[in-house]
Amino acid sequence: MRMFGEATAKHLGVLLNIPPCENQNDLLRELGKISFVDGSILSVFHKLRRTGNLAVHEYHNDLNDAQTD
Repeated sequence: MRMFGEATAKHLGVLLNIPPCENQNDLLRELGKISFVDGSILSVFHKLRRTGNLAVHEYHNDLNDAQTD
């Protein structure tokens, strides 16, 4: 899911002419500056990013995290 979120956000960035960013958080920050990008969508991207970071960096293994709210 994290990779899907990253790919989708990058695609949005390309469509909206946002220059490539150093990391996903920077890209999401740039997307948030665009008035018509819905905050709830950004929240989902951030949740995927944070949960993915936990999984990668802390060897988090919880299948419930794979589900969306």
